[in-house]
Amino acid sequence: MVNRDDILMKNKSNEKVVRVAGQIDGNASAIMKADKCEFLICDYISQITVDKVTDSSLFIGPVEGSIFLRNLENCTVTCACGQLRTRDCKNVTIHLYVKTDPIIEASTNMTFRPFNGYYKGIEEHAKKAGLFGNPNVYSKLYDFTPTDEVHFSVEEKAKNIWSGDGTAEADSEWPFGHPEVEEGGGVVGVGGEQDGGEASAEREETEVEGKQAEKEGEKQEKPQEEKEETKGEEKEEKKEEKKEEEAEEKEETKGEREEKEEKQEEKQEDKKEEEKQEEVEEKEEGEKPTVVVTGATGKLGVEIVRQLAMEGYKVRALCRSADKAARVFPSSHRHFKKVEVAVGELSNYSEESGVIESGVREAFAGCKYAVFCHGATSTFGKGSPYNVEVVGTKHVMAAAKEAGIEHIVYVTAVGVMRPFFFITILLNLMRWKIMTHKRTAEKIVMSSGIPCTVVRPTGLTNKGAVSNVRISQGDRVSGGSIPRASVAQVCATAFAQEAKGKTFEITATDKEGDGFVFDPLNRSQLLQHYSEMKTNEELALY
Repeated sequence: MVNRDDILMKNKSNEKVVRVAGQIDGNASAIMKADKCEFLICDYISQITVDKVTDSSLFIGPVEGSIFLRNLENCTVTCACGQLRTRDCKNVTIHLYVKTDPIIEASTNMTFRPFNGYYKGIEEHAKKAGLFGNPNVYSKLYDFTPTDEVHFSVEEKAKNIWSGDGTAEADSEWPFGHPEVEEGGGVVGVGGEQDGGEASAEREETEVEGKQAEKEGEKQEKPQEEKEETKGEEKEEKKEEKKEEEAEEKEETKGEREEKEEKQEEKQEDKKEEEKQEEVEEKEEGEKPTVVVTGATGKLGVEIVRQLAMEGYKVRALCRSADKAARVFPSSHRHFKKVEVAVGELSNYSEESGVIESGVREAFAGCKYAVFCHGATSTFGKGSPYNVEVVGTKHVMAAAKEAGIEHIVYVTAVGVMRPFFFITILLNLMRWKIMTHKRTAEKIVMSSGIPCTVVRPTGLTNKGAVSNVRISQGDRVSGGSIPRASVAQVCATAFAQEAKGKTFEITATDKEGDGFVFDPLNRSQLLQHYSEMKTNEELALY
């Protein structure tokens, strides 16, 4: 059984922290609040979050999912993973092997180099993590920080080879150890014993004997060569010189030709590598279905579209303005370039006629999932609370039924079940019964017959994603706030089978209280909690 202290490493100072095979054993892990430490994590991990670490070095074994580096300063990280994301990091060097394009956000002076680590057993762990057979795209970075300043640099060759325990060689073209090291076995894995010493000695002895034999052979061949040269007559010397000159010219031409061919081969190899990467990306993207997002150009909608696209979903953004969509989803952006945009007006709907607007119908056609995050944009007119929350929700539900949507994630708000809660009263007074209309919209979605998950966040902020999100049920949360980025991360997990038919509230907090506190990037932990939550029927919501 895995010890909790082995997978959660926190509050460390001036320590060397070592984890060997079996201590983490494929579980999610975290390193939090450390200073002047050395971490040697030589085990297979499902995913890991590293937060608030300064002046430290970290070696992290193969990670199947994501590594999230947050609030790191003056650190060196050596890691191999499926996905890497950094936020609020400064002066960090990362030796990286990664399957998908790494992402940095609000980070400065970041240096990326190819992965150069090794320990005995890393090949087996890498296979478990699914990291073999994929090109290392460590240099294909995407910076989400909206400034013109360059926040990172990329180096093609690794420096200061480090293998976790400092004993094994590495090769940037062979990401999990050098073949010669594997054959000899002379590697000291962290926590293991040294072996292969005799094999290394035998190999050195064989090399010495080989060199001596080579010298003896040269001595024997030399008299024979001199004897053959003396057989030539002096009159042939000029002829030989001429032949040598011709041979040199031919050799030079041959060398130029070979150099040209090598360059062509390199170009072809580069092209093949690019094509292979594109195939991998297409395959990964093809594994996940298309999701339609309503209210996609709103602040929360943009974060949800970004998160879904990052996780490989095909996204169709339903919005009111094509011009605004072009601004918030620039085609030059790595993830937004494949986002499809559909333009439609949610309030253009009459329940009596049941006519679905063509743009709305187009948005839902061919989609499997939907995220509803549309919200009122004005007090009166088409963007009013009633027209958006009630009429708009009826409109998109009609389109969802027609398109055969299999799961809906609907984002509403904390307090919809408490009409006398002071925030509910205040919002209803200020925004024309918006909370009352949101409650009506929840009823519409829950009674539609389509499986749904209702997410009720507290006040939304523009801060970066956090790792301390509290999830609870029963609409008992009073106040609080949560970054839109964290809400988006939760929504991206809510298509899981375990979340179907569930309604819950989320807020960011460091305080003690009811509910379960989790990191949205720790998917296995969140899915486990989803499975333990009460269903809408058990809660008797409506």
